[in-house]
Amino acid sequence: PLTDDVFPIDRFAMFFIECLGYLPLVDDRKVWESRQDAIEAIGKMAGDILPLPLDGTWIDRTSDEATSRIFFQGIGASLVEATDTGYLVNLDWMTKYEVRPGFMPFQGIAYFKPHPSPLNDSS
Repeated sequence: PLTDDVFPIDRFAMFFIECLGYLPLVDDRKVWESRQDAIEAIGKMAGDILPLPLDGTWIDRTSDEATSRIFFQGIGASLVEATDTGYLVNLDWMTKYEVRPGFMPFQGIAYFKPHPSPLNDSS
């Protein structure tokens, strides 16, 4: 919102919010030759505001650790529900959204133990 009775937005913030509407929204499918090439390219775009990556952190996005971090320390934290045996995140509601050709609809339920690590068939 551009106006707020409780927390007034200053002129700079209003200008910034309005400018966001003019930014191009693109899906850049650039694939870098190596992890280091990606870090350097993104670093050139972001400048000094980008923190240095830690080796091994977030590299395997499909790992149990990465999944736990996304849902307990990241953007998915608001989706976590407590259960009798731990936690769950139900993303089945996302099947109603279209995806690009060749991609499967995003859906699923992630189950977590009481100390947030995913449950799998061997648990």
